[in-house]
Amino acid sequence: MEMAYQFLEQIPTLFNDHSQIPPRPPQLPPYPQYRRVKRVPPFYKKRTFWIYTGGGGFLLTVYYVNHLEVVPISNRRRFMDVTPKQEAKLAQQAYSEIMRRYHHNILPSWDHRTRFVRAVAQQIIRVSGMEDLKWEVHVIDSPEKNAFVLPGGKIFVFTGILPIVENQHGLAAVLGHEVSLKIEAEYYDNYI
Repeated sequence: MEMAYQFLEQIPTLFNDHSQIPPRPPQLPPYPQYRRVKRVPPFYKKRTFWIYTGGGGFLLTVYYVNHLEVVPISNRRRFMDVTPKQEAKLAQQAYSEIMRRYHHNILPSWDHRTRFVRAVAQQIIRVSGMEDLKWEVHVIDSPEKNAFVLPGGKIFVFTGILPIVENQHGLAAVLGHEVSLKIEAEYYDNYI
């Protein structure tokens, strides 16, 4: 027990004797890549951001205004990013693609569905004022419910839409809408 007392008497000197504690390693400066960045203002408070934004906005506005045109029939303005030559080329490519894709499904001119669609289309063309355009009517035997008109007067009607339109009045509404879109474009391109 006497040893235990001797040990307890030495405890304060063990912890107070700093000569036995190894010296602390010198402090190294922090690495440069870990330096904290000082407060940077947000991007929208920088002058260059507003210069680029304003310049870009101005250029887009000029581009948009230069590509506006007035539709003669309705007198409304519309944005046209495609020139008439580009539109004609795209229409010819689309026509070739559709004819290539559906050439086996195009109904002959003597088919009763083709005669029905052609009769309605001819009435719409007659009242459209665009009779001088070379209109072509194609009926495609497909369950797709679609009808469209390509620039240049190429009308396509899928047989899947015929049960939906039910009669010549329904088909006239669909074709009248599609032809009216082309009338505006054709009138502008050919007569203005």
